[in-house]
Amino acid sequence: MALIAANVGRSQSELAEQAGLATPSMVTLVDELERLDMVRRVKSEIDRRRNDLVLTERGRETTEKLFSQVTQIEAPIREALGEKDFTVFVQMLDKAVAALRDNGPHS
Repeated sequence: MALIAANVGRSQSELAEQAGLATPSMVTLVDELERLDMVRRVKSEIDRRRNDLVLTERGRETTEKLFSQVTQIEAPIREALGEKDFTVFVQMLDKAVAALRDNGPHS
């Protein structure tokens, strides 16, 4: 849901690519989030063949709560590392995830 919140107006397939998911996997995930009233599919104003994803009010509230929890969990790590090292740590994690995505079993 964070990906949807950060990419308002992006299509399911665009978000799937960004998340490193196969489009059918994203469709299944979005189906479930829609069933839970977390996201809504909206016909694109740019291309009526595609669906853009938007968070519902419940989805926005849930995402805000999750970000708050992540911030609390990150706090001691940030404190121990300092901002500069924490930034490097996150960059390294991003690289590791990208390497797995690009070279993993379903790449």
